[in-house]
Amino acid sequence: PAIPGAPIEPVFGPEIASQVQGNVLPGFNKPFQHFLFLRFGDIEQSKAWLRELLSSITALDEVLAWVRLFRYRRGSEGRRDVGLRATWLNVAISARGLRQLLTKSQLAELQDQSFLQGMAERSTYLGDPSDPAHAGHRGRWVVGGPQNEADLMVIIASDLESDLEDRVRDVRTRAKNSGLSLVFEQRGAVLPGDLRGHEHFGFRDGISQPAVRGRASSGELDFIEPRYMDPGDPKAVLYAKPGRPLVWPGQFIIGMARQDPQSLLGTAPPLTRYPSWARHGSFVVARRLRQNVTKFWGFVNATAS
Repeated sequence: PAIPGAPIEPVFGPEIASQVQGNVLPGFNKPFQHFLFLRFGDIEQSKAWLRELLSSITALDEVLAWVRLFRYRRGSEGRRDVGLRATWLNVAISARGLRQLLTKSQLAELQDQSFLQGMAERSTYLGDPSDPAHAGHRGRWVVGGPQNEADLMVIIASDLESDLEDRVRDVRTRAKNSGLSLVFEQRGAVLPGDLRGHEHFGFRDGISQPAVRGRASSGELDFIEPRYMDPGDPKAVLYAKPGRPLVWPGQFIIGMARQDPQSLLGTAPPLTRYPSWARHGSFVVARRLRQNVTKFWGFVNATAS
C-alpha cells in the first residue's frame, strides 16, 4: 500500500533508464567482479574500440529487469538459486582519459575540480600517508598514482566466475588489439559457502547503502528500490528498509533533483554546471584499501569482552 506522507518520486522512464549505467542503479550485486584499468594508445583506434564497447554497456533498465525477475523467481520457487545468470559491464573514464577524447572547449564545460585534479593530486586531502616511504603513499600505488594513472576503468560482474573470465578475456584482447595498454587489473569475489554474499569481514555487502528514490514508470508504487517498511511506520517515508535511508537521485546522477541538506524529505535543485554530454552520468571513485580481517575481529572481541 501507499505510504502516507511520502513525497512523489521522479520517474526515470525509458530515456533515463537506458542512459544510467547499471552499476549506479540498481547496482551490480554479483558474487564475482573484475576491474580492468587501461590506457589509450592511438586515440582514433581507442575511440573506435570505445564505440564498439558501447553496445556491451549494461544500463539501469537491463539490470532492473533482471533483478525483478530474480526476486519473482526466488519468491515463487522458494529457493535461493533459481538458475538465472548474467554478466554485466560498465565503463568509467578518468579526467586524464577525457582530456584525450574531448576538445578543450568540451572539457572546459566540466567544472568539477575534484574530478579534474584526480585521486593522486587530492590524496593528502583524503588523509592518505604523506611520507613517500609509506606503503600507502600515492607514489607506491599500483594504479592511480602520478606514474600509472589509468584513462578508463572497465567494470565486469557475473554470477559465474567462468562467465566472468570469458568476458574479461574478450575485453582484454580487444583492447590490446586496439592499442590500449593494461595498467592494472583486480579480481573481487564474495565469500564462499555459508557466507556466500558476504564481504571479507563477514558482513552482508551493501546492506547499509542508501536507497535512491525514483520510480521506473508512472505507477505510484513502481519503485526502483523496493520498499520493505510497514507503511504505518513513521520511518517508512525515510527508509526503504531498516538501515537504508532514502536519498534523492541527484546525489548520484547528474541532472536530477538532489537531497536537501536541511530536510530528509525535501529536494535541492539539480546540478547545473555540467556539459550536456555528462547528463545522467555519475562520478565514481576507485580506492584500494589494505584491511586486516584478523586484527579487526581481534579488536572487536577484545572490546566486547
